[in-house]
Amino acid sequence: MIKILGAGLSGLSAAINLAKNEREATIFEKEEKVGVGKSNAQLLGNWETKNDILDFLSEINIDVRYESKLEKIVLVAPNLKNKAVIYSDDIPVGYVVLRKGDNSLENFLERKAKKLGVKILTGIKEKIQAEVIATGSKRMDGIGYGCVLK
Repeated sequence: MIKILGAGLSGLSAAINLAKNEREATIFEKEEKVGVGKSNAQLLGNWETKNDILDFLSEINIDVRYESKLEKIVLVAPNLKNKAVIYSDDIPVGYVVLRKGDNSLENFLERKAKKLGVKILTGIKEKIQAEVIATGSKRMDGIGYGCVLK
């Protein structure tokens, strides 16, 4: 049995891939349930590649349920005079996904993992020796301000 610390995106993804490769996996999560935290929207972006991120995620057994597809992004400078438009003729610019909360990407992956036989133990506070450490970052990766999604 492979022990995984953390039921966030990394821990759930690791468990799903282990289960799909017929390995037994158990996730140990310190919170009382998966997806705890302030609900927010995040963007899975395609602007740095010519390939659709959903295709890549599918290749690693992660199917993503997204809320909306973005065809273009307009970036406006604080002086409101300069702007840039990001778009692609071939693939969407990106996808908006919900993080944390009841309808989040974490909860979607949790259901998939459980369906594959992964055990998820929540409220685990004691130290566990694990093969996979997926306890997340301690800082914010980025912030969006003044975003208008249509």
